Amino acid sequence: MIIKNIDFLKFKKPIILSSFIVIWFLLIYFLILTPIFKLLTLKEQIDNLNNMTYKQQNILISLNNNCSILTKKFNNVYSNTQQIQPKSGFADISKFETFIGNLINKNTLKLQSIARYEISNTFNKFYFPYTISGKYQNILNFISDIENSKRDISILKTPFKIEFLNFTIFSGKLATTITNKKAKDIKSLKNLIPISLINHKKIKTVSSLKLNNKKYIHIKYYDKTRDIFIENQKIKINYNQYKIKLINNEVYLENN
Repeated sequence: MIIKNIDFLKFKKPIILSSFIVIWFLLIYFLILTPIFKLLTLKEQIDNLNNMTYKQQNILISLNNNCSILTKKFNNVYSNTQQIQPKSGFADISKFETFIGNLINKNTLKLQSIARYEISNTFNKFYFPYTISGKYQNILNFISDIENSKRDISILKTPFKIEFLNFTIFSGKLATTITNKKAKDIKSLKNLIPISLINHKKIKTVSSLKLNNKKYIHIKYYDKTRDIFIENQKIKINYNQYKIKLINNEVYLENN
């Protein structure tokens, strides 16, 4: 078999040229065209994100405008409501003290003392000094309940202090309005406390009967228990000595 001699030199130039063209094309594709395609794709993604951001901004602006409108409407309604329905005070002192006693029981606090109230003729307010003890958070809840109450009553507008011992002690004056001025006579005696604040029972009815120069006081509670006392009778509750008093058909304990 005869192998012809091939003149490779004859094909050298075309081969080199073809290789150069292929390499040049690959360089253009990977170094120029591919980055351009990526940039175009990235630009499209950025444009899409910008469009979405623009739409979200428009939605947010619309929501803010609606919120502002609703806030103005709410403020107008709230202002009108406050003018139409001002906070009410208490008919008499006993109702005020019952109200506070319920809040004390609700927040699992203990009544330490109630001092004699003060009256401000300038502001037409009654100020009742209370000392209450319990857990710190329960004290805060008690203050919050009073400040957010629908009744005309406040703590934060009067001086008060909170002490931290083995438990938290709140001492301050509760300011309110009393519509029945005759109720002042109830406090003519010092250290007079509603019995419900001591025994922590909600009273359903109070009745009295005078027999043999003694006035018997019959108390029914909502828990279906009852007590029978004689007026001025001395009793002991929580290691403290009290005297039973009946004033305006309300039962009080006088701290001797």
